[in-house]
Amino acid sequence: MKNRGSTIMANYRKDFYDMDPEEQRYSSTPVQKKRTAQTARNTSRAEVDTDAISRNLESSADEHIQRNRRVPASDGYDRPAAPQKRKAAPRRNASAMNDPSYEEAREEMYRKKRQARAEAAKWKRAHWIVRFLIVFVLILDVLILRFGVFKGGFLPVWNVLTHGSKHETAQPAEGFQISEQLLTVNEFSRPGSPLDAVNGIVIHYTGMPGTDSQANRDYFENLKDGTEKKYGSCNYIVGIDGSVIHCVPDNEVAYASAGRNTDTLSIEYCHLDDSGAMTPETFQSLVQLTAKLCKEHNLTTDQIIRHYDVNGTSCPRYFVDDPDSWSNFINSVAASMG
Repeated sequence: MKNRGSTIMANYRKDFYDMDPEEQRYSSTPVQKKRTAQTARNTSRAEVDTDAISRNLESSADEHIQRNRRVPASDGYDRPAAPQKRKAAPRRNASAMNDPSYEEAREEMYRKKRQARAEAAKWKRAHWIVRFLIVFVLILDVLILRFGVFKGGFLPVWNVLTHGSKHETAQPAEGFQISEQLLTVNEFSRPGSPLDAVNGIVIHYTGMPGTDSQANRDYFENLKDGTEKKYGSCNYIVGIDGSVIHCVPDNEVAYASAGRNTDTLSIEYCHLDDSGAMTPETFQSLVQLTAKLCKEHNLTTDQIIRHYDVNGTSCPRYFVDDPDSWSNFINSVAASMG
């Protein structure tokens, strides 16, 4: 019975497949409809164009190559290039390596390398030397501008090292001496005119940083020729090292204090820099000299004035810019007078 049914179904399939499509379409059995649709799909797959498949494969390969070589693909994105295979280095020929010209070329190459290294080392040393010199100049500049070192010889250096600061208050010492080097009587620096009286002492600074007492005395002496047509002098000059030179007698006029030349004595002190600050030796000698003159001419500390107090000029600059230093100086003179 079973075999007979299978034979009938097989015959039916054969008859069904022999039908025209229109006849198969109107087959009444659902199973027959399903099988008919499946058969149609299989047939369409079998009839796929092989040329289309080849074209798709070729287009896919081209697109892959484009993406790997960073050629913009159809989707608008670049892809990283495929790594290139490195070419093998050519092998050296053994006979060429034994060639004398090859050895000479090799030695020449090494010689140039050694020369390049030596040149680089030389420039490196030069750069370090330049850096060292720049730092040295900066340090020296600070020492000169801030501490006044080297302008007055080795003595200012010793003062900074031993005293710590050139602005330090110094006490008068024994053995105070004055070098008398009176100027030649002349129109421009020592007129020889007598003083009306001694009613005060005017303190000045030379205004020429780094110069000593002797240089300033000689400057006043050279004015006598009249070539500069300048008038100037003072009664005393105190040097950076504390030395004192007497230029104009105490009873004569010195050209230093404008309207107070005829009734005051003038003292100029040397200084290291533009600030007008003094070394301890200059301060010590200035205090001692001022106290000595006050005693000799019966003056008080109230009669000690600055050039600034005469006509408003910024002299001496250190005492004008720092009133406390001026007060300290006056107190030191008073202590020295006893």
